[in-house]
Amino acid sequence: MVMWKHIPLLCLLPALGCGSPETPERTAVPDTDRRVFASIERGGPIAFPTMDDQVSHDTLSIQTTFDLGDGSFVMVASHVDAQDNDERQMSGDGLRLYRFKPGKQGAVEMMAVSSPGHDSWTLFPTFFEDPSGKGKWIIAANTGDRDSWGQKIYRLSDAGFEDLGFLDVTLPERQDDGMLRLRNVAQHLRCSLEADALRLSFACDSIFLYNDLKGGVDQVLRATSVEYRMGPNGRLELWVNGDRRIDPLAS
Repeated sequence: MVMWKHIPLLCLLPALGCGSPETPERTAVPDTDRRVFASIERGGPIAFPTMDDQVSHDTLSIQTTFDLGDGSFVMVASHVDAQDNDERQMSGDGLRLYRFKPGKQGAVEMMAVSSPGHDSWTLFPTFFEDPSGKGKWIIAANTGDRDSWGQKIYRLSDAGFEDLGFLDVTLPERQDDGMLRLRNVAQHLRCSLEADALRLSFACDSIFLYNDLKGGVDQVLRATSVEYRMGPNGRLELWVNGDRRIDPLAS
């Protein structure tokens, strides 16, 4: 049984209205409609439909399942014996992405399994076409609990899930009470190529950067000042205002 679901963005948004013909250039576009346009923008997210459970599995607790439209599915699931947060931290296990094809009587053909989200309560994926052609999809998997911690980035190909690194970035949202909430930024992510290397940028006004790798932490920055580019070691690297930041802990 699915524990929680996310309905595709396009299903939740109202139909686009038509502006006045006399002043079309001044017609305000609601924020929800901007998200519709962003979702079909080149390099933007692909809205795969979520599905009811396609499998019966004794050891997995399934959160969400996506239909990739090619006969295969990606589900977010964790082991039923690692539901408690402390247990996940101790075991190093947690939520993972599973690509599978359904078989007979609820059985599955498991095609690939991602690295875990460890102690995260979410590993909600957003899908993008891989502009490099090295895989079919780039997946940004949101991690966190009440607030987003950032995005694990995977490349999904026939060979499986390749871990490309982590985006230490969230979407800042100011509440009515003045509190800052940190949301999933994936809908504003854009994938492109820069000198034949994968480049991830952000199509929004501002982003929250946890660590700029130069001593700055927990900053709200202009979204256009931050991007991630594929480094020579096959891992994504942070760039801020055109300055390459090297993570001393990256292997």
